[in-house]
Amino acid sequence: MAPLVSGAIMASRTSAVSVHGATRSFVGRQVLRAVDLEIAPGEFVVLLGASGCGKTTLLRLLAGLDRPDDGRIQVPERRSVVFQDARLLPWRRVWRNVVLGLPRDRARAGIALDEVGLGARADDWPGTLSGGEAQRAALARALVRQPELLLLDEPFAALDALTRLRMQQLVLDLWRAHGPAVLLVTHDVDEALMLADRVLVMREGSIAVDVPVRFERPRARVAPGFERLRHQLLQELGVAAAGHDEPVSLRAAVS
Repeated sequence: MAPLVSGAIMASRTSAVSVHGATRSFVGRQVLRAVDLEIAPGEFVVLLGASGCGKTTLLRLLAGLDRPDDGRIQVPERRSVVFQDARLLPWRRVWRNVVLGLPRDRARAGIALDEVGLGARADDWPGTLSGGEAQRAALARALVRQPELLLLDEPFAALDALTRLRMQQLVLDLWRAHGPAVLLVTHDVDEALMLADRVLVMREGSIAVDVPVRFERPRARVAPGFERLRHQLLQELGVAAAGHDEPVSLRAAVS
């Protein structure tokens, strides 16, 4: 069967993303194995898994940066990606990076930068931004396109702990304001539980676990059932649970 990647406005009336039987191999190694995935409009989904399990490969397929060897993928026309590296062009002012590939609308860029708290940095060069500010600019660039699907590939991994917490809250605020479906790839179990409506665990190229997260927002790790679900996810990932006050990153634990 020939693979199909569709840019339909909506995969269906109930799905922003619909993946059926997606496979992908590189140099004879099968990275994705008949992956099935549905994401509802406006749903925040987090994808966990050890390095090399296929998380980023799946995200790249959804972004249209790669094609499956087999299977069917339906995604919205309007989708944006934020990577671990902000990928700003150093020779363009911050506002011009935000509207890169779009009409050079200064006002539109300014609105997006105001949303992420960078309105005053619009005319600065990217090299003058901190890591957190650069990621804010990358978020502005993604959201100025008004995506129906926002794909986040470990966007906080290189940030310090305090900046990471602030960025998590910013992403939640922007998600509430704009309402896209979100797929976040991360190694951080605590981050997943603080952000997600649903957590997926990928193992050896397949989605092995699909767990709803029903804690009310804003969330706290002292919420009833939080530690139990955290421990469950760590067991699914093959990682021994850390102490109650110690966050767990799979990058450190299983990379």
